[in-house]
Amino acid sequence: MAWGISAVSNSERDRLVLHVAPTPFFADRGCHMRIAGIVRCLNAIGYRNTVCTYHHGRNVEDITTVRTYPIPGYTKTSAGHSPFKYLADVLLALLVCYQVIRYKPTVIHGHLHEGALLGHVARSLVFWRRIPLVFDVQGSLVGELVAYGTLKEGSFSYRVFRAIESIVCRLPDVLMCSSENSLGVMRDRYGVQPSRLMLTPDGTDVAQFSVERSHELSASMGLPADRPIAVFSGSLLAAKGIDELKALIGGAAKQALAVHFLVIGYPESEMREWVDANGYTSTVTLTGQLPFEKLPAYLALADVAIEPKAVFAGEASGKLVNYMAAGLPVICFESPHNRAMLGDDGYYASLAGRDLLPALREALEEDVEHRRMRGLRCRRRALENYSWGATAARIASRYESLVGEHSSR
Repeated sequence: MAWGISAVSNSERDRLVLHVAPTPFFADRGCHMRIAGIVRCLNAIGYRNTVCTYHHGRNVEDITTVRTYPIPGYTKTSAGHSPFKYLADVLLALLVCYQVIRYKPTVIHGHLHEGALLGHVARSLVFWRRIPLVFDVQGSLVGELVAYGTLKEGSFSYRVFRAIESIVCRLPDVLMCSSENSLGVMRDRYGVQPSRLMLTPDGTDVAQFSVERSHELSASMGLPADRPIAVFSGSLLAAKGIDELKALIGGAAKQALAVHFLVIGYPESEMREWVDANGYTSTVTLTGQLPFEKLPAYLALADVAIEPKAVFAGEASGKLVNYMAAGLPVICFESPHNRAMLGDDGYYASLAGRDLLPALREALEEDVEHRRMRGLRCRRRALENYSWGATAARIASRYESLVGEHSSR
């Protein structure tokens, strides 16, 4: 735990960004990958970034991180609700206020709804400094809570949280939305003015994912060499499409499709029990939690990727960008977001039946070279449209305009 950062000069302070991450950063999850990506791309163009986060999670060497005091018993790093989260946010609020008062950041960049709220509280305490607040939107709060089963749509609690979300959306100066989906939710459901909205899609480092397939790694994992490998990477939760993935694995087994599933993610205990109970151990390989730094090598083992999410809360899909950067064609449901990213190179299934099996069959039946070309076009699209370098330029430009607006008030 560290409550301070090294001293900064006046010139450095002009480009000091305080990130508020109400999550156990870093824990190899899509949300965390976006935060890390934004911090790194801003570091690359001369900004000095500090991430305020919970006490747990692993430190990342090139990201300055300050943490709250520890909460005994709070060790959960996977996505989803935790009763400890409320206390963690109180401690995070104290940490953020301390950082704002002592180090006087140029911009407060709040990630997720709690991050925007805590950032607003902190800047309100030093209102005379007129610090701009950015809200990094990765989806709808109530949409996420419904997807995780925490709230029931239409319930009293649902209406309360929707009211809270509406209030939070009014606090920041700019809402940087990770997808067209989240931008539409903020604009249409919560009435945020278009001038305060900015599309800031997830980025990727295509070069990092341009690795050759390692036959040694494949052999060490026991992956078959005589059938295509279909990979999934992400949280193994219902909100992320794990039920649809299970249905796909089961359907492929019943039809004796020549395919092997490589499942990367956590928490894996329930998934492992399901695989064992259904006799799928010969067709499914589970890795458990995998450090993000190793992900490119594992994606390189695959021939096709799976994005099984069928319930959308406005969030983007970080895994989709990584699949594209790895040059993998993607099996997914037909949705505006997936179609916008993959164009005609995705293997699409109808959302009506939530059945990915037809898309998987299409991928397996297609000529290997045609399938490979789809993946290469996806990689090219990732390079052209989803590079962190382009994202950094857009964010920096908006930072500068915000600072100018606030200093002239």
